[in-house]
Amino acid sequence: AGSWKKLSTVRTYSAPGMLMFYLSFDVSRPPWNDLHVRKAVAYAANTAGYVRAFLGGNGTPASCVVPPQQWGAVLPQSQVAKLYKTLPSYPYSVANAKKELAQSAYPHGFTANKLLIPNNAPAYVNAMESLSLTLKQIGINLPVEQVGENQWLANLYAHSDSIGIVGSEFGPDYADPADYINILYPSANAVKNNFNTANFKDPQVDKLLAQASTATSSATRAQYLFEILKVSQEQLPYLALWWQNDIMAIQNTYVYENFTGLYYNQNWLSRIFLAS
Repeated sequence: AGSWKKLSTVRTYSAPGMLMFYLSFDVSRPPWNDLHVRKAVAYAANTAGYVRAFLGGNGTPASCVVPPQQWGAVLPQSQVAKLYKTLPSYPYSVANAKKELAQSAYPHGFTANKLLIPNNAPAYVNAMESLSLTLKQIGINLPVEQVGENQWLANLYAHSDSIGIVGSEFGPDYADPADYINILYPSANAVKNNFNTANFKDPQVDKLLAQASTATSSATRAQYLFEILKVSQEQLPYLALWWQNDIMAIQNTYVYENFTGLYYNQNWLSRIFLAS
């Protein structure tokens, strides 16, 4: 984005995105089955700093796995913003990270499995290397390894018994909060070739998922889905890091009308016009 903005012949667009970057913790096995350990990592993640340093400001620190724009027509953005302020949060604090680890079964720290990050996501690589350095300050050794996208995907799909901590991202299929929720949270998805990589199996959440799928009004459905996000922020099977903006550059003899994070699912050609 920074390079594009330097070009006098190019018009650059940035829209609040629905691309979500996150970590998952295998809550079925140590050390990640310890909530204090998960909270320690959450406090150690300087998400606002990552957005500034590695995304050039083109993103927003995430307060849960569902970006606000993902609510689409289900809930007005003003209500989404109000609800998100009530979610449990873990603002960056090395001191709080140390306190959480001290309350865990690993007060002196531990060495985690390798965190694999695809090498075609340099901002993510840089952010996780930064997180690794912060975690060393409290005694957690988290090796970060850049790998090709195929190797990264193979690790996700294999869903081995030693999956541990996983770095991943999701791009939206449609503007509805259930898009990500129905992938990450069902107990039935904690298997090979699926994406509940946290092995998170919560009867309350499964019940809320079923209730949301049969709700007869958007308001009721929103209530069930938001409750799932609240449980997730309390238990932290997933740590949402940031929601990344979508960026586009176009020759400045043209304009692109109503650029959004779902541009690739829209008839984009009909939105391009000659600049007046």
